[in-house]
Amino acid sequence: MRKNRINITVVLLALAIISLFLIQGYQTSQIYDRNYTQFKLNRSSSLERIAIRHEKTEDIRKYMNLMKNDFREEYKKTLKSEFKSLIKSNEISLKDTSIFISKNKETTHFILEGITKDSLENDLKIKLIIPEITKVQQLFKKNENKELSPDSLTIENKLDQLILQKLFTKAKFVNDAMYRAFNQSKALEYEKRINLLFIDSLIKSEISNDNLPKKYQFMIVNEKGKPIKFKNQAKNYNSKLLKADCGKTLLFPNNLLDEKLYLYLSFPNENLFVFEGMKTSLYITFLLVILVGIALFSMYKTILLQRNFSELRNDFISNMTHEFKTPISTIKLACEALSDDDVVEKKDKETLAPYLNMIHLENKRLSTLVDSILKSAVMLKGEVKYENQEVCMNELVEEISEKFEFRIKSLNGKLKVNITDTPVYSICDKLHISNAISNLIDNAIKYSADNIEIEISLFHIKKQAILAITDKGIGIKEEYLTKIFDNLFRVPTGNVHNVKGFGLGLNYAKGVFDYYGWKISVNSTFQKGTSFRILIKNKNDDELRN
Repeated sequence: MRKNRINITVVLLALAIISLFLIQGYQTSQIYDRNYTQFKLNRSSSLERIAIRHEKTEDIRKYMNLMKNDFREEYKKTLKSEFKSLIKSNEISLKDTSIFISKNKETTHFILEGITKDSLENDLKIKLIIPEITKVQQLFKKNENKELSPDSLTIENKLDQLILQKLFTKAKFVNDAMYRAFNQSKALEYEKRINLLFIDSLIKSEISNDNLPKKYQFMIVNEKGKPIKFKNQAKNYNSKLLKADCGKTLLFPNNLLDEKLYLYLSFPNENLFVFEGMKTSLYITFLLVILVGIALFSMYKTILLQRNFSELRNDFISNMTHEFKTPISTIKLACEALSDDDVVEKKDKETLAPYLNMIHLENKRLSTLVDSILKSAVMLKGEVKYENQEVCMNELVEEISEKFEFRIKSLNGKLKVNITDTPVYSICDKLHISNAISNLIDNAIKYSADNIEIEISLFHIKKQAILAITDKGIGIKEEYLTKIFDNLFRVPTGNVHNVKGFGLGLNYAKGVFDYYGWKISVNSTFQKGTSFRILIKNKNDDELRN
């Protein structure tokens, strides 16, 4: 029985370790899935920004070319008109001039002249020299999202801002420019339409701002799903990428006229990158698994050591008790020989009689103790042999009660026996059941102090057979009730040692009852008494229920 419990415990420990690994593996998988999902979201976000920035930059490049060629006359007319309204003058002149910045470099400027009135109604001549469409060009330069300079309130800056607004609100002019731009890019080859080096630098710039790996590869695929091969390829361009491993975005999302091109972005070490983000969590999980594994393994080793120790202890007890049997038998034979008239003369026999009687009683008590220890050792090893038969519990309880009645009366005690008239039959080993019940009654006698009052009852409650043994002895404190059936446990009595025993009787009794599936329970009140109840497996239970 004990060996089976140890095996079950070992199996449970193994299952606990396996379950721990499975749970930690599942949690790690969940964390990885969450991190990988976030990684894909970051990749998609970067791709969208790359596509938008790329398209805007390409539009700026196209419109800058148009502006250099087509906006000059429109710019001059708008410049003159806005200068006239700004200084409120009807007399405006505009001339071209060239200014040499250095020996070999000159720039084209406009000279604007106009006459207006000051606060005293005097004529005031205003003259401006401004570069040709410089501010318009700067509008399309990269990262031109800066605040106005401190001198932005000057006439020149005000004029420049008004001209820009005026130019880009002329719908017909802008539409014509856009039409020419689309016609120019309609049939462009991939090499002319796409600048791989620029896209490469744009990807590098964008992913540096996100939580993404630094190593990457990309490819561009046409609307038929075929990767495009370029003569002049960028360092990170790879036309053989697996589409399933890449993030994807439309390269020109707002261009409805040209062929659709798709940008695919891949990170070769994306799994390693995701795991890197889980590094702290993985270390903690791994450490916890190791610690729990070590703890469970140590527990397993301790259980094995305890089992080996228990087996050694039981073997020692068995060997010791068997060794005691020989001197006990020898002492018994010696006492019987000394009691024989042929061995000891009559006059010497009377002298030796008290001593022989004392030796005989102590030898008998020693034999009983050795038998109890041997039974306990056999019980712990699970080697008890039971010879089952049909036993009438009514008759067995009555026989046991009669055996103890003489002993209780000799101690000036009272024994009350109540046995039901309804027969109670059980399949069990009569000898072991008798010994177990006798141990309970013997304990009731030993722990009843001076006034022994014991009641033995066999009755039915809700058609279940119950054997109760109740005393009015010293009782058991509540903190010891769960331990009284442990092997070799005895309730502490301080410095008082008037009750003899080894703490084996109750453990033996519970072992026998557990073997047959009988339930034993105890209720006790300190200094008032104790009651043991045994729920018996009655052979006639089914008949009683019917």
